[in-house]
Amino acid sequence: MTRADLAVARLLLGGADRRERWRLALTALGAALGTAFVLCAITVARIEADWNPQDASMPGWARQYSSELLSDPGSRRGLVVAFLLLLVPVLTFVGQCSRLGAARREQRFAALRLTGASPAQVHRIAAGETALVGGAGAVVGVGLFLAVRAVLDAANPEPLYVELPPGMPDGGRPVVGSKVVIERLLYPTDVPFSWGWAVAAVLAVALLGGLTTRLALRRVSTSPLGTARRAPRRAPSPWILLLLPVSAVAAVPLLALTRDSAKPPFAALLLCLVCFVAGLLVSTAVLSRVLGRLAARRGNSAALVLAGRRLEADPWAGARAHATLVLCALVGAGTLGLRESVLAGLAAVTPGREPDPYYGASFGLAALGLAVALAAAAGGLLVGWVESVTEQRRTLAAQVAAGVPTSVLRRALLWQTALPLVPALVLAGAGSYGYLVPVATGMYPLPLFGPAIAVAVAVAACLAATAAVFPLLRRSVRPAELRFE
Repeated sequence: MTRADLAVARLLLGGADRRERWRLALTALGAALGTAFVLCAITVARIEADWNPQDASMPGWARQYSSELLSDPGSRRGLVVAFLLLLVPVLTFVGQCSRLGAARREQRFAALRLTGASPAQVHRIAAGETALVGGAGAVVGVGLFLAVRAVLDAANPEPLYVELPPGMPDGGRPVVGSKVVIERLLYPTDVPFSWGWAVAAVLAVALLGGLTTRLALRRVSTSPLGTARRAPRRAPSPWILLLLPVSAVAAVPLLALTRDSAKPPFAALLLCLVCFVAGLLVSTAVLSRVLGRLAARRGNSAALVLAGRRLEADPWAGARAHATLVLCALVGAGTLGLRESVLAGLAAVTPGREPDPYYGASFGLAALGLAVALAAAAGGLLVGWVESVTEQRRTLAAQVAAGVPTSVLRRALLWQTALPLVPALVLAGAGSYGYLVPVATGMYPLPLFGPAIAVAVAVAACLAATAAVFPLLRRSVRPAELRFE
């Protein structure tokens, strides 16, 4: 990307209309959230160990914190990975936002083509536009991170170190050198804020946002006369779904070896899990085609037939948002199932006693992260529906003018969401048992309700995101929309 491309992108930002400003604001919001997650990961990764040098059995521990999530080096690595994984739904949301206002965007692209810009240069300008907005949003994310950090720092107790007299026992409290720690920190606000890392996070998020937009528009080509062409995608093959049963069947003997062998085949299990997840992420497009064709031919209502025809015509529509939602459901089902299994096992081993607070804090933080990821994924689905209704408003208005009730169109949108997503989410919940079985050995029983709750919440989030577009649908089917080409 050249300096001229960035200059043109900056000029386009200055002439944005109201709809464009909505798109830019949503893109900046996604960039702000992504920057905050990256800075949280950097802060946890920069925690320095503070332990008794004479105690070599616990190297890397940071005993200045009251929670083992921060003091245990293994848990800290898990937190860093979790914060970085939250970037996946956020980047999907940013990619969906870049597709909003397609008609206005194609007009601008056509004007650029008339001035001599090549298709590749037009795409670079669009990516530069998103990168500039993402950079501004990332700066806001740094401010958000600093504000939350200041609030947590005010709530943090000051660490109190007391000199331990010779021969006096420490009473089970953590020891740093010759001092015993009486009061420990709740949050890692003692880690100094680094402006260098903040600048690196801003640049990384802006760059990732630009690359996401470039990938989202890679199949779109606009002519100088304003005609937009999309490169056709091959229909998804139903054979891809074979990855799901094949990987599940292959994992059964491996799981038996995991429970009985001293050296479990974790590499082979990981390969089966990767194949299962790959098949699951593509399953929504396959289910859209198969179930859409079945609904179009065998549907017993106008809404179901209309949804089936749309799914059969474009099975890849919304595949990116669908894949993110399915991934959130898979991880959420596994996490809630693991929580149920572990807490039930601990309650059976130590009846009448409260479980270790470490488990409650770990699963609570995981549930919070999953809620944020699910909200971002559902937001991406909502943005996709807004784009679809906006682009098809003339067709929808023509259908209403021909006598189709608006309620039928609303139910068609719900069917169009539920047909591919509900079976994929149920498969994700069932597949989560695949990696819960190795855990459910000995004192840990198999979970019953955790995966089902995760799937139900994901389905409810998808339907709620679709229902949120109903007010826009009602405005888009007015007779006045028939006058616009």
